[in-house]
Amino acid sequence: MDAHTKDYVDGLTAATRAENDKRFSQILDKLDGLPSKNSQTVTILGAAGALFLGLLAVLAFAGDRFDGGMSASTDAAVSQSVISEMDEKIDKMIDKQAEENQKMIDALADHHKGQKGFDGPDE
Repeated sequence: MDAHTKDYVDGLTAATRAENDKRFSQILDKLDGLPSKNSQTVTILGAAGALFLGLLAVLAFAGDRFDGGMSASTDAAVSQSVISEMDEKIDKMIDKQAEENQKMIDALADHHKGQKGFDGPDE
């Protein structure tokens, strides 16, 4: 190979090497700008943890609401039984008062029996 060809090939090789070095440095700069695998892992785990905690908070809130509803239905059943007991007591009081009123009416009727204008209680 003559000197001229050798210089030509050496020049082309040097130019190609310079272009490759430039491209490699550009690629390395871009790679340096990317987050590392560790930071990506930490980010993913952090997002998964936040999602899990959010889901846990929603479930806790829903459980509290459910327990509140169940408690309210139990309270309603207790209230209904108290109302039933009160109804029975009131019915007994009304019956007792009706008996007393009937006794008073009968006593008045006996007292006024035979008086003019009095026909007795309506039955």
